[in-house]
Amino acid sequence: MTLHNKIPMKYFLFLSLSLLFLACKSEVETVEEVDNVSPSVVTPVEKNIEILFDEKDFSEPKAAQLLNELKICNPNQKNKNNASEPACDPKFFHILPFIENEKIENAFLLVIRAGVHDWPLRRLLVYQREQGKLVLVNTFVAHLIGSRKSSTKHDDLILQFFDEYENRLQCVYKWKENRYQYDCVEKIEGRRIKKELQDSMNVEIAKVISQNNMAM
Repeated sequence: MTLHNKIPMKYFLFLSLSLLFLACKSEVETVEEVDNVSPSVVTPVEKNIEILFDEKDFSEPKAAQLLNELKICNPNQKNKNNASEPACDPKFFHILPFIENEKIENAFLLVIRAGVHDWPLRRLLVYQREQGKLVLVNTFVAHLIGSRKSSTKHDDLILQFFDEYENRLQCVYKWKENRYQYDCVEKIEGRRIKKELQDSMNVEIAKVISQNNMAM
């Protein structure tokens, strides 16, 4: 099952993007007036995240142990070019925390490189330990590009999704009711959402993500 065959409305996002760009056409492309941008957008990203999968060793000491517990990789795999049956190696996996002052073995984000297990796109999995076992809380087909501290002690996640036409959709997910849930879209193709369009674009982009099974 591919992302491409999950788009039921071929021109759905194009229409939404057209509305956005028409509203912005009177402005210089690289300049935006803060007064005309949704307040949620101007909140700075506290931490930018770039995962290149170029480490020789895991930056998180317990990463290999956690991957073995999940049985998501083969600890005996010697061929580090085999993404179909990947070794437990930082070339394929990256683990990082998302809850303030929580032990990594009890809650972590797992970023999986594109191509692993023959899945063509990068994935982000959210795990928490419940009654001694690691439980999958969320699955995202997206790039984790940043995080922000929050009052819940669970970092807000800034995720970049790609639609069928490779449009970049930068969205915020917040911790609600024991899982990450969609909050808003902040940028489309690197452009901020204008204040008067924020509510409607939040709804439209949520539909795109849901219809393409990019967040579960």
